[in-house]
Amino acid sequence: MLKEPGALEGLVLLLVDDDSEIREVFAEELEFLGAQVIAAADSAAALAAVQSQALIDIVISDLRMPRGDGLSLWRQLKAQSSGQIPAFVIITGYSGLSTEEADREGIARIFEKPLDWPNFTEFLIDLRIKRSSMS
Repeated sequence: MLKEPGALEGLVLLLVDDDSEIREVFAEELEFLGAQVIAAADSAAALAAVQSQALIDIVISDLRMPRGDGLSLWRQLKAQSSGQIPAFVIITGYSGLSTEEADREGIARIFEKPLDWPNFTEFLIDLRIKRSSMS
């Protein structure tokens, strides 16, 4: 079931992908669903966004990027965190990362491109509920 506009209201998402078209399309879709989206083209821009933004709920990152991959970004976020770490979701067209490895790393989930938007949106909603019940 496709979610209604506003289904992601109140979520602050950091979207990291080196492909500008993917960033634009994904950001538009997520904003249509009510999320506030901060877009970054690479790991350095993502780290800067995390440092300057008071609260990011979920980081959605491509796995393979020319200037720093998603897994390295996740590890840097964990190492630099002095407080609550945002949930981390990987989107990829070329996985190479097993579900078991993602679980060990503390990554919330891996999604293959092209995304199944209803499933992806439902996961984000469930993740928000899960994280809010933990705080």
